[in-house]
Amino acid sequence: MEEKRYLKWYNKVGYGSGDFAGNVVYAFLSSFVMLYLTNTVGLNPGIIGTLIMVSKLFDGISDMFFGTMIDKTKSRLGKARPWMLYAYIGCAVTLVANFAIPDSLSTTAQYVWFFIAYTLLNAVFFTANNIAYASLVTFCTKNSRERVEMGSWRFIFAFSTSLLIQSVTVQFVSAAGGGAAAWRMVAVVYAIIGLVVNTISVLSIKELSEEELRELYNSAIEAQVAALKIGNLTRASGCQEIANKIKGMQDPYTQKICLQEQRKFFENGLRSLQADKEMLKSIYKENSNAGTGYEKEEFAKLIAKKSRQTELVEPMYKKDMAEPEAQEI
Repeated sequence: MEEKRYLKWYNKVGYGSGDFAGNVVYAFLSSFVMLYLTNTVGLNPGIIGTLIMVSKLFDGISDMFFGTMIDKTKSRLGKARPWMLYAYIGCAVTLVANFAIPDSLSTTAQYVWFFIAYTLLNAVFFTANNIAYASLVTFCTKNSRERVEMGSWRFIFAFSTSLLIQSVTVQFVSAAGGGAAAWRMVAVVYAIIGLVVNTISVLSIKELSEEELRELYNSAIEAQVAALKIGNLTRASGCQEIANKIKGMQDPYTQKICLQEQRKFFENGLRSLQADKEMLKSIYKENSNAGTGYEKEEFAKLIAKKSRQTELVEPMYKKDMAEPEAQEI
């Protein structure tokens, strides 16, 4: 049976164009900010590199923060689209700020200006925009094929935009007259283009309703738990098969060696089963903050039910682990 389709071709193209906006910022910043700071502003490349490295530490923290905030967001635009839309305004402003360091400032103040502008752009606004953009794939369709197609369009726009920015920027700056004013003007133009394209991308796609997302979420949990259960039952049947083969052996020494190997197999199986149970608890813990009180209660019931199913297999391991000791020679 063919999966239901949720998107038209222009929805996928519109989504992919979001990476045009993202790479206007990322490609321009990563490829040319050092050139601007060292050749035009006259700052030390070693100090600039150190400041960028320190800024990346904040980036790692903000990733987790914005991921959590997006999950908790409920608005008319959905969960991810508000962050994608409004965060890009900050991206546009701070992109210009990175390429508009005042000549009137002291050298120390210029380093401070750059560090603040770069950190706000890279660790705050771009992170919020990009995480929201990436998560849209799961919020706007349940169809796995459509998700792959959206990823393909995203890659096309990302690659072509990065190539375009790196190809034309130096000539663009030269045509604008070179110097600090030219870099500032180019940054403004790129920021405006990115802002327009990002807004089009946000408006070109619609997120699924809360009810559809809840249904999708529960289906994903069901699939994870089913996979755990199948793995447990497969391991249990493997234990029984080994036990039957050992009982049919004639040579006592060989049987003893095999019994030792069987015990290791059972112990590994039991550890794996316990890890599966911990995974179930982790799934619940990670998602227990989402949804209304009723949704949390229903989700807790689902996890409890599936956890009991995996626990049914545990006695098989314990029983089979006891048998080698009774049979050992």
